[in-house]
Amino acid sequence: SYGLELLPLDFLTLRMGYEFRPTSIEDSYFGPIPMGDMKLYSAGIGVQMPPHERKYKGLMSLMMQLLHPDNVDLSFTYMTSKSEVQFNQSKLFNSVNFTDVIYNPFAGLQYEQEITAYIVSFNMTYKF
Repeated sequence: SYGLELLPLDFLTLRMGYEFRPTSIEDSYFGPIPMGDMKLYSAGIGVQMPPHERKYKGLMSLMMQLLHPDNVDLSFTYMTSKSEVQFNQSKLFNSVNFTDVIYNPFAGLQYEQEITAYIVSFNMTYKF
């Protein structure tokens, strides 16, 4: 994993990152819910809000505190994963050996898949 965090202003934080997550499953045991090697690319921004007076005088006062977070973070992640299972490569996925009694939904077939996800995260941090 690689990450970069920049603080151009006292209250502003910029973040970028890259992560490569290889699958831990061997090719011969690639399963029915496959997830190949993943690549994640991320970017984010964080803002530290000005300090706010904290006083708790009941439930309504506590609810008003929720309108004044200490930090606000927004991030975007792009994830991609591509996998390919060759003919008769996996005992759990496309084996033509019918003595393998484990689930074989793609027996004798070649299989390719590509997964793409866009993830948006919004986080508000409060100090009590």
